[in-house]
Amino acid sequence: MAGTRGYLGRHPGLLVGVVVGVTSSLLVARDVSKPIFRDEGSSLYSAHLPWSDLWQQSRLVDVVMLPYYALLHLWVQVSSSIEWARSLSLLAYGLTVLLVAVLAGRLSGFAGAVVASLVVATNPLMVGAALSARPTALSALVATCAVAALLRWRGDTRARWLWAFAVLTILTALFHLFAVLALLCALGGSILAWRVNWRERWRSAVAPLAAMGLVGASLLVAASGQVGQVSWIKRETPVSALTHVLGPVSSGPPAYGLCLVVIALLAGGLLASGRSAPVSGTRRLNTGSWVVVTSWAFGPALILVMASLWSPLYLQRYVIASAPGLALSLAMLVSAGVGRLTVRAGTRAGIVAGVLVILTIIVVTLPGAASMAARSEEDTRGIAGFLVQHAGADSWVALPNHADAAAITPYWDEVRRRPQRWPQRHQLLIEGIALDASGQTLRRAPADVWLVDDGSAAGIDAFLARLAAAGYHQADLTAFGNVEVLHLVRSHPVGAS
Repeated sequence: MAGTRGYLGRHPGLLVGVVVGVTSSLLVARDVSKPIFRDEGSSLYSAHLPWSDLWQQSRLVDVVMLPYYALLHLWVQVSSSIEWARSLSLLAYGLTVLLVAVLAGRLSGFAGAVVASLVVATNPLMVGAALSARPTALSALVATCAVAALLRWRGDTRARWLWAFAVLTILTALFHLFAVLALLCALGGSILAWRVNWRERWRSAVAPLAAMGLVGASLLVAASGQVGQVSWIKRETPVSALTHVLGPVSSGPPAYGLCLVVIALLAGGLLASGRSAPVSGTRRLNTGSWVVVTSWAFGPALILVMASLWSPLYLQRYVIASAPGLALSLAMLVSAGVGRLTVRAGTRAGIVAGVLVILTIIVVTLPGAASMAARSEEDTRGIAGFLVQHAGADSWVALPNHADAAAITPYWDEVRRRPQRWPQRHQLLIEGIALDASGQTLRRAPADVWLVDDGSAAGIDAFLARLAAAGYHQADLTAFGNVEVLHLVRSHPVGAS
C-alpha cells in the first residue's frame, strides 16, 4: 500500500487520468449511435474497398486519408457497424484524456491534472472527434504523444526523445496533415523558450528534424495535386477571424469560451498578484514548458487565420490537435496561480472554495457545450426513415455518390423493406456523382423517383437536366437541414436516347 501511495505521489495525474478518461468515455459513448455524417460515409465506403481499389482511389482523392482508411479497413473486419467504426476514435479520445492528465500531473501537480483532464474531456472538438469515424481523434492522441516526447527531451540529453518527436510528428501527418501545425508550433515554442538547450544540443537535433522535414515535404508534394479538396472552405470575416484566433476555445457555444477565459484571467491575476508559499497539490509555473504548450494550443489557429487572408483554410476540425495543449496551458496557469497564494489558517477554506468553484464551473458548464458536439450535422437516420416510409415498391431512390450511399443505406438494414436504389456506375471519386444517367437506365426507370441532394456531388444539375429531358418534374421537396429530398415524377413517356 505504501508503495502504491508512493507511485501515485510520483505520478499524481495517473489516477486522475484513469478516472476522468474512463468516466468521460463512457458518458460520450452514449451518443456513439448518432446519425452518420457524410464525411463518415466516405470513411465507411473507403474502409470496405479492396486494397487495390483503395490505392487507386487515393491517387485521385483523399490521399492524406489513406493511412486512416487502411487502419479502419482492418478495424471493421470485426464489425461493419458505425458504432464499431467510431469506437476507434472513442478509444483515442479516452487515451488522450489519460495522457493529458499524466502530463499535467508532471507539469502542475494534482490540481493541474484535475483541471487539464476535465477541460480536454469536455472540449466540444474532442467530443465531436470521439464520435466521428474520422482520423481527428487519433491525430490528437499522436500529437499529444509527440509533445510529451518534446517535453521529456527538455530534461533528458539523449537524442532519442527528439527522434521520438520526429517519428510521432510524421505519424500525426499521416493521420491528419493539418494537425502537424500543432507540433510545429510546439517545436517553435520550445526553440524560443529553451534557447540554451537548443544551442547546446543542435548537433543531435539535426538528423531527426531533417528526417522529419524530408518526409513532411514528401507528404506535401503527394497531396499538392488534391488541394482542390479544401477549395470549398468559406472566407473569413473580421468577426469570425477574431473568434477563430482563439482556436479550441471558440469551438463551443459562447458560454464555453467565456468560462475558459474567466478561469484564465482569475488564475493569471492570482499569479501576478500572489506572493509565494505554494499550496499542496500545485506547482510553480514552469515558464518554458508553458510557452511550449501555449504555442501548441493557439499557434495553429493563428497560422490558419492569417493564411486565410489569401486563401480560406480555417476549419475547426483542423485545430482539434490543439485541444490537449489548451487544457495543459490552462491547467498550468490555474495550478501556478493558486500556488502563489500565501496560505493562512483563515484563508485556506477560501482557497479550497475558490478551487471548487472553478472545478464546478468546468464540470457543470462544459458538458453542456460538449453535448452540442454530439449532435449530428446531418439527420441521415431521419432521411433513411423518410425514404422507407414514402418511396413505394415501384420507386427508385437516387443517392448521388458513394459517401451518401454509405451514410444512408446502413439504416435500411434495420427495416424489412429496403428501397430500390437508382443504379450507380463505377466512380473512383468518393463524392463524384455516381448515378447512371444512360438512356438505357432512363428508359427502364420507374415513374416515381426520390433524389437525395446534400450539395456535395458535382454534376447533380446535369443529372436533373437528363431527368427533365426524360419527362420528370419535381412534385415535392422535403428539407432535412441542408439536405434536400426531391420527389420527381415522370409525366410523359421517356424520350431520352
